[in-house]
Amino acid sequence: MTRETEVGETRNARAGGFVGRGFVAATLLLVATAVVWWPVLRSGPITDDHHFLKIAHDLVRMDEDRGAARLGDWFAIWGAGADEGAARGHRFYRPVVLQSHALQLWWTGLASRPLMIGNLLIHLAGTLGVFLLARRAAGLRWRAAALVGALFATSPLAVEPVAWICDRSDTLSLAFGVWALVWSYG
Repeated sequence: MTRETEVGETRNARAGGFVGRGFVAATLLLVATAVVWWPVLRSGPITDDHHFLKIAHDLVRMDEDRGAARLGDWFAIWGAGADEGAARGHRFYRPVVLQSHALQLWWTGLASRPLMIGNLLIHLAGTLGVFLLARRAAGLRWRAAALVGALFATSPLAVEPVAWICDRSDTLSLAFGVWALVWSYG
């Protein structure tokens, strides 16, 4: 292999997708975001989360009595407003959010920390999507895209969706929306 071939291959490897500096920047962005948000996970459930965990506990106990998990019960109970919510006229019908909670509760149990870690992982997916969207759609270099991703990741507006177990709808909708745009700019 000649020197020119080696230089050409190195240049081509750096220009494509996640190879090179962009991959390192994305990895550092995700690690830094996790480090910034990790103290929030020590706080435990907040306000509405107690109500959510009570409903979740009742559902999981109900499923244990039957001997099988029935995810459809999440629609029946929360779709109707879950007792006092129905008395106030509130409806909580968000099927993707409810199913994500149901699957995570089935997998990790009723502890609040795994649910909060799930919210953080969804936020990290959204952060990576923002980084890629800045690179692909806006055509920014890796440094500028990492800055856009960092501003999004540490925005004060993201505190509630990451810290509250019940507020997963914001992080999920953002992650799905951003990744749909990333896919469309393919």
